[in-house]
Amino acid sequence: MRLLDAFAVRASGTVADDMDSKTDRIRAAWAAGDRIAALRIASRFFDRSFETRTFKRGMAAYNNPGFYRQLGKDPAQIVADALDALVKRFSLTA
Repeated sequence: MRLLDAFAVRASGTVADDMDSKTDRIRAAWAAGDRIAALRIASRFFDRSFETRTFKRGMAAYNNPGFYRQLGKDPAQIVADALDALVKRFSLTA
């Protein structure tokens, strides 16, 4: 297959329709009831927005609760705040 033929297949949507975006995977994990998996996916965004930093902090608090307790913070509250931000950002049902 030539390069232009491969591009035409992708541009026509045949290949692109089979791919899931991170947003689709977040919605699917949330619908399945796996809140932490949805948070894990969202925490891997590369932008530097306030929400993404909240997702990253929430995932870090989930993975390292002892560290956040040493800092005098409540890891459960940080995770809950990140999940709330996830609901708002992607219009999920809580």
